[in-house]
Amino acid sequence: MKCIINCSETGTAWTNNYFVGLPAYMLPVANKPFLEYLVEFCSLAGADEIRIVLDNPDISLEKYFDDGSKWNLKITYNPSSGRSSIQDAMRHNSGMLDDGKAMILNGYFFLEHDKNTVAELFNKIKPGEKIVGDDGCGIYLLDRKMLNSGISFDSFKEVAIDGIKPHLLRDIKDFYDLNMAIVKGHTGKYIMPSYSSEEGVYIGQDVEITQSCEVKKPIILGSHIRLKSNSKIGPLAIIGNNSLIDSRTVVERSVVMGSSYIGTDLEIKDKIIHRNRIINPENGEILDIVDEFLISEIRGGIIRRFLASILYRLTAIIIMLVQLPFFLLIRHFVKIKCRSTECWGDRMGMTKIKFELYPDNAFHFIDRWFLKLSLDKFHLLPKVISGKMRLAGNCPSEANDLNLHFIGQMPNYCPAVFPYSAMLNHEADEFQEMIDELYYAHHAGIWLNINIVFKTLISNLLKQF
Repeated sequence: MKCIINCSETGTAWTNNYFVGLPAYMLPVANKPFLEYLVEFCSLAGADEIRIVLDNPDISLEKYFDDGSKWNLKITYNPSSGRSSIQDAMRHNSGMLDDGKAMILNGYFFLEHDKNTVAELFNKIKPGEKIVGDDGCGIYLLDRKMLNSGISFDSFKEVAIDGIKPHLLRDIKDFYDLNMAIVKGHTGKYIMPSYSSEEGVYIGQDVEITQSCEVKKPIILGSHIRLKSNSKIGPLAIIGNNSLIDSRTVVERSVVMGSSYIGTDLEIKDKIIHRNRIINPENGEILDIVDEFLISEIRGGIIRRFLASILYRLTAIIIMLVQLPFFLLIRHFVKIKCRSTECWGDRMGMTKIKFELYPDNAFHFIDRWFLKLSLDKFHLLPKVISGKMRLAGNCPSEANDLNLHFIGQMPNYCPAVFPYSAMLNHEADEFQEMIDELYYAHHAGIWLNINIVFKTLISNLLKQF
């Protein structure tokens, strides 16, 4: 059986309000990506191939699910041209369907099921039937004959089967309630990412629980977690991967998202913690914590990044010292007009950076040498020294919602004076620039950054402006 999962962005806008930079279909539900539950359902129902249709290409999603071999099936991906309807998804991907049954999962919904009964219950659904919630989100079953006849999905017969039920995720309260329902008693129905040594307790790998820590079930603990002395975890607590709960802190009826640090002597009840953010799911209120000793995002490789930042700052100072006499000598005669712009300062959209950009069109001899000597970057180097920009890396992304979604996929986004695309002379091609950004996200490192800086300086010197 072939399956199409239509990951429409319709109905997901609320997720970006609370989880900036985290794709809606990768939101962790009980420490597992939301979309993985749908993929597992398809596998349990007998699918051998899944096509994931994305309104917006997502490298973190494609990297996680890869080719589908983890689930003993084949997964392929196809971007849509906007907020695709089920009809659009079917029309653009019908070529993958064979002569047998085909299933479409449409929309942003969680599919309640039991891993032990899916195969049996799924056989009760016939082609031309659907199990849906509001807004047409749910399961549709069809065959090649129906596809060739051009049948409308609205005409499918709606059926109800105990044990298979779609639940729409309309807001943060639905997300919280779903997590609580799973930890409260539904863990046995799904394939959990952690193991269970006793009922009501799921624990991942490399979990350190100090002797004085009090754990009350039901709980779900991810991998690489530290629970410090005299902390109290549970009941009804979900702790995400790579998290640290410090001493004497209480976490009850709460979801702590991955890579979170919760400081000492805090009480977290009926909340969602995401990075430096406390979310009240009942009323949707958000409290952003500035003090990183209370709540913050955990980032790895602190010492390595610190040493790298020192190297980049020193390099920026050296470049400034070399450029300074040339800048003072010819700046007054340059006729190129710069323009002010504002870009995102981080992948979460919490900060913006204002600066001036020079176009690369030269009017006369002095303008050409101004650009050849990369003096158009001179005024940006102090921002590297102050830590507001990087010396090399990501292309500054103009501060708008579309770009925010894109840079949210970049785990270490920060605007740079010398972007990777500039080294390749791709700055005039927006599509190629996007490809360059995706490449850099996967290959970023100290040596690549040093290469970017010096190759760009040399390339500019040899370029014909």
